[in-house]
Amino acid sequence: MKDIKDYIEIFFAFFRQPAGFPLSGIAAFAFLVGWISMFREKKEKFLVLASPLVITPLVSAFIKYPLEARMILFLLPFSYLFIAEGVMCIIDKTRVTLPVIGIIIFGLLFYHPLLSVYSNLKQPCTYEEIKSVINYVREHKRKGDVLYLYYCSQPAFKYYSENYGFDDNDYIVGVSSRDNWENYIKDLDKLRGIKRVWILFSHVCTWEGVDEEKFFLFYLDRIGTRLDSFKSIGAVVYLYDLSEKILDKDKDADQ
Repeated sequence: MKDIKDYIEIFFAFFRQPAGFPLSGIAAFAFLVGWISMFREKKEKFLVLASPLVITPLVSAFIKYPLEARMILFLLPFSYLFIAEGVMCIIDKTRVTLPVIGIIIFGLLFYHPLLSVYSNLKQPCTYEEIKSVINYVREHKRKGDVLYLYYCSQPAFKYYSENYGFDDNDYIVGVSSRDNWENYIKDLDKLRGIKRVWILFSHVCTWEGVDEEKFFLFYLDRIGTRLDSFKSIGAVVYLYDLSEKILDKDKDADQ
């Protein structure tokens, strides 16, 4: 059973992902203001909107329902309504004395989401078809093969994995280290010496204009030999032999 600290972390993380507010603390504050405001002034609406937000964590407390991003998407409409209520309450309460407060709260909350909408309209996100990639691995994976998941692909893979006969012990999840790519190299180095390693990508991050998949492949091609690959829309898997290839830095270390 989760403790209070876990639920506090989940509470704030929820507003960042899947709710989509990078400034999750401000979103949480607006949510709480809206929660209190609606409880005081619109009790019937409050009971309807609050019930799923209360029941879901209670069910999760008894390990009957996971509080994971995809599994709690249905809570978003209720949460957005409380956030909207909170923002309007703040604007209303500060309209006369400090009207700039409401403007700042509104701007901080919705600047990034609106920017994201603009970016997606300008360059639409493509559909990610990971199921065919998982199926390809299942059909071609041999005994002793290792399956390594690029960290962003783990949620989608886990969602479908049971349908394709995979459990949590059948794969390794890579590290997330967008601010320090040296950690990616260290993580991939742990796979060296393995004859057959499947590297699966989906939902690839292009942090500051650099494609992480290309970075991974650049290094993997240096330390191993690419044996196979299978690509679908928005997802791809590569098979590498990482058992023999030696980098110059390794030769220098041995001398």
